Amino acid sequence: MTLTVTPSELLEADKAARIIDALQAPAPVAKLTEWLTVCAALTAAPRDDDMTSELRLRVYTQKLADFPGDVVRKVLAEWPSKSKWFPVWAELETAMNREMGIRPRLIEQARRHIYAKR
Repeated sequence: MTLTVTPSELLEADKAARIIDALQAPAPVAKLTEWLTVCAALTAAPRDDDMTSELRLRVYTQKLADFPGDVVRKVLAEWPSKSKWFPVWAELETAMNREMGIRPRLIEQARRHIYAKR
C-alpha cells in the first residue's frame, strides 16, 4: 500500500508546523526582562547589590528563553498573587512546567504526524 500526499495536505502540514513552532517560541529578551521586572516590583526579594540584581535578571532571562513566551508571561503575571516573595528558579521552573501541562507531548505527537506527511 502506498501513501499519497496531495499538495493541499502538504500546505496544511506546513501551516500546522508553523503553528506548532509558534507555540514553542520564546518571548523576546525585552519582554522577558519587562515581565521579570514587574514581578520583582510586586514581590519582596532579598536585598542585593546592583550587580547581583543585574546578574539574577540576566540569568533568569536566559533560562526563561527555554520556555514558550505565553507560559512565561502567564506564570510571571500570576506569581505576585500567589506569593509575596520573588521566586527562586526552582519555583518558577515548577510553575512553568505545571502550566505547560501536556503541551510538550501533544506538540511532539503532532510533529511526528506532520513530518510523516512530508
